Amino acid sequence: TGLWNRVNEALFAGGDFRVHRVALGNQSLVVAIRGKWSFTDEEAIAQIQKILEVEREFWHDHDFPYYLVTLKPYGVRSGSSDGSAFTNAFWLYLGGDSFSYDVQYLLAHEGFHAWNPHRMGVMKELGVSEKWFAEGFTVYYADVLLLRAGLLSLPEYVERVNRRIRDYESSPVKNLTNKEIVARIVALWLDAQIREQSKNKLSLDAVMLTLARQGTENPLVELSSERVLRVAGKYLNRTSRKTLLRLVEEGASVPIPDFPKNPCIRLATEELPLFDLGFDGDVLRSKKLVAGVREDSEAFKAGVRDGQEVLGVSVNWGDVSKPVRLTVRAVSGQLRIEYFPKGKTVSVPQYRTDEEAWTLTPERCTFQFN
Repeated sequence: TGLWNRVNEALFAGGDFRVHRVALGNQSLVVAIRGKWSFTDEEAIAQIQKILEVEREFWHDHDFPYYLVTLKPYGVRSGSSDGSAFTNAFWLYLGGDSFSYDVQYLLAHEGFHAWNPHRMGVMKELGVSEKWFAEGFTVYYADVLLLRAGLLSLPEYVERVNRRIRDYESSPVKNLTNKEIVARIVALWLDAQIREQSKNKLSLDAVMLTLARQGTENPLVELSSERVLRVAGKYLNRTSRKTLLRLVEEGASVPIPDFPKNPCIRLATEELPLFDLGFDGDVLRSKKLVAGVREDSEAFKAGVRDGQEVLGVSVNWGDVSKPVRLTVRAVSGQLRIEYFPKGKTVSVPQYRTDEEAWTLTPERCTFQFN
């Protein structure tokens, strides 16, 4: 017996899968894999086990009668990955041949959804007013848990956070409410506030664990923005509670906090070019077409034009240091285009690691978890 929404959100799979049943703590993990890869099934299972174990330790929750992960290839090897969470399960689609950071992040992200939102109560509908939390805070924690699992070094983690900050600062919706890209930075700010006000005895973990405990005690409790803010407010002083409301409900700009209690990392303001694809990224992803090219962009200078059919694409979203590579069909025939997606230069807060201290005394740079 159970809630109908658990069945409604279940994952059913069939076909030529190679099915593996392994232990995850004292419970059962089923991994169903299809396709040919450069890694073995055993290597994939080891990565999945490690990330899921870290997440269950984080939540202090091993109460799963089973857990299913399906791994399938995209029809076209594009280098992209995708996934989605279900009741005690998630599917994973890979477009490449390695367990890169992108794949590890996807595993951590979709695995985290088993609790946020699925074990925090009932959402009447995953609308924008709840998605900011369900998605944005999960984005934040996916990297945190990869760091805790030892799959990201501290400098690598810092660079991932910096990229999130750059994405936020360059976003046209940074001052709108209920936006997932904003919630990622709200989570960063809220974590730092709780750490500072508790003298590093507590962190954002306390908020997440409280919400999950409430959902376990009363599975019918509603997961709403109001409840999230109410729980978070218990760990903040009056001034910070007011600031949190302004960030979430009014779209105020999120102040980037100092990095929590780490002598090897400082916050600096730098002049950086923003990521600018130069044309409509949504149309590129959905229709494999070029649309909305701006004449002042690097894309236009390189030869990208409206109406071109995209036959192949490589984009490191948010990273201006890596080139965009396109293969397009134009009036003159097939073209290969490459350019660096650099837009306007702006002042952006960024964390900087003391490389000498990290190299010589890495124990001083250890991130403190709660």
